[in-house]
Amino acid sequence: MNQLIILRGNSGSGKTTTATALRIQLANTLLVSQD
Repeated sequence: MNQLIILRGNSGSGKTTTATALRIQLANTLLVSQD
């Protein structure tokens, strides 16, 4: 089953850090950064 994980939060809240950690832990991931 495919999953879609959306991270939201204020500036400096660790979204990119969390997304990078998830990408390392999960297989076949795509990180789309939209700043």
